[in-house]
Amino acid sequence: MTKDEAKSLLAEAAELCKNSQHLQAHTLLTEIDKAFPNSGRVTQQIALCLIGMGRLEEADAACKRMEQMSGGNLGEVRDLLAAARRTSAASGTTPSATTTPSATNEFFVESVNPVSDEETCVTGHVLRGAFFTGSMVSITTPDGLPLLAPVTRLATQNTPINVVREGPLAAMTLKIEPLYIVVGSKITSSDSGAAFAPTMIVDSGPGAGKPADRTPQFQDVLRLISQHAFVQARDVLDAILASDTRNREANRLIARVYLEADGDLQDNAKALEHVMTAYESGGHDDPAVLDVLAFALGANGRPEHGLRHLERLYETAVDPLARENCAKRIATYRARFEMPNLWQFFDGFGAMILESSDLEQIRKAIENKSIPHDAVCRKNKIGSMQPIQDGIALESPEIANLFKAPSKSYTLLDTLIGALVGVIIGVVLGMILHLLEPIVGLIAGGVAGTVLGAIAGILHTLAAAAKR
Repeated sequence: MTKDEAKSLLAEAAELCKNSQHLQAHTLLTEIDKAFPNSGRVTQQIALCLIGMGRLEEADAACKRMEQMSGGNLGEVRDLLAAARRTSAASGTTPSATTTPSATNEFFVESVNPVSDEETCVTGHVLRGAFFTGSMVSITTPDGLPLLAPVTRLATQNTPINVVREGPLAAMTLKIEPLYIVVGSKITSSDSGAAFAPTMIVDSGPGAGKPADRTPQFQDVLRLISQHAFVQARDVLDAILASDTRNREANRLIARVYLEADGDLQDNAKALEHVMTAYESGGHDDPAVLDVLAFALGANGRPEHGLRHLERLYETAVDPLARENCAKRIATYRARFEMPNLWQFFDGFGAMILESSDLEQIRKAIENKSIPHDAVCRKNKIGSMQPIQDGIALESPEIANLFKAPSKSYTLLDTLIGALVGVIIGVVLGMILHLLEPIVGLIAGGVAGTVLGAIAGILHTLAAAAKR
């Protein structure tokens, strides 16, 4: 299927969807999605069809896929999905998403096969729900750590697919080190994006970020932490934990103490241990707990895994202030753990072309036109898409040079050199022709040679500009 054919089918599917012919539209969109996966506009139409058919959990999963894509109006789809859920809840056809825990997809791991040091392919069966290419899944490591991993590929019977459900043996490729997955474990993902909806309010200091309804009894502890009175804060929290070892807030805050304190009191291992207790005590969907967990993972040598928790918070935040705070936390995190900037590039159809932190690799891809000049880019998976000239080119002089047009003086000089060569050739030709027709031959040969030389100079200039 060519891009033009896909665009034509997409327009036809959109019209069918508008006329409430959702099943027919979904059939067309599935074919387009197979040919051009990771298109935001196609996935938006798929989500709209699913909403129209009442398949709200699948529509929610499509929204999650859109979070990783360029193109499409994610806000519009989310609004329609929320309205459909309210209608379903009011009519009693489905449980209300605001009062019922979100459903969980489960995948049972039957084999683990390393693809590389950073990528793993697992095989097994879906026990419940569905898994999608591009979605983020949760993995519990052998030592109990909760890590996130993106799904980069799904397949059944060696055939790549975009979604796998209960039934056939399936292969799932994940961007995670092989040592973190074991046979017999379960991989899970949540159907609902509402888990992290509360606004993140940044309290003082690293590891902040808390829902607005944080328990008042800990305000004194927060004040002590903000004043760097870490020993006093620890003593207060130890007293609470002595009678309630699983207290989520006390474990979260004492993890902050061990992360942020100086000298002998700083203990990254203890911080991770306490925040894990907070996580297991109901904090798995608490933005404040996940924020501290991210920093604890980074402090214990796993910054890339901690970053995924912050990115997940950013992707699922529905409040603009929450997204802004999450973006700031991601910037702080990358700076603290010296993580290079990650650049993503998308074509006009919304498909990702390249994701890389290697500026030289990016420069070569732009130079050889693997990344077209009209592509858009995004930095660190946050913010809006920008033209390359307004994004990475501002930070890399080498890439900026690829977008500079040849100067007029360069064009003129190349043309003059070409003309001069043409004159010489023309004179030689004229001398030959002079034997036949003295004056006419000399003039004709000189003029023809000059014109040909000038044209050659201009073509050389254009070819050089195209290479740049």
